[in-house]
Amino acid sequence: MPDDRRISDLDADEYIAVMQHFEENPNPECVPLLIRSLGEGCGLGMYQDVRFVLEKHPHAVVVSHLYDALGNPGSTSRERVAALAVHFSDPTLIPVLLPLLRDADASLRLWSAMALEFIADASALPDLEAALGRETERDVREQLAAAIAALRAQ
Repeated sequence: MPDDRRISDLDADEYIAVMQHFEENPNPECVPLLIRSLGEGCGLGMYQDVRFVLEKHPHAVVVSHLYDALGNPGSTSRERVAALAVHFSDPTLIPVLLPLLRDADASLRLWSAMALEFIADASALPDLEAALGRETERDVREQLAAAIAALRAQ
């Protein structure tokens, strides 16, 4: 999808129709299509529905495609994919999430830290602590601190 400023009414109507179709007719082949459809911004609220459609598919299938999208800069909005990783927590995502803690995009760093918190694997602690030490954005620092505290409390 184009960024929010360029989504036409026709684009929105067609996107909604596709989402409804795949919600009513789950097909694992739609998983990469939906993940790659995520653009910059919030999709005028439509991107939240992607998660609901993805939840109708096997966890392993979704995680595999999240992994691919997170590791492939420019293929989609990695910020949006990292946000989906919060809902599809899986330790196999750790290797692609950890490098994102160094990304120039503060939102991507924040969502990556949150996804790591929800994955709840203490192996991420050293990277989260290092990220906290170099982070300058307040919101990201708060999320990193929350993730660290949650992992330490396990």
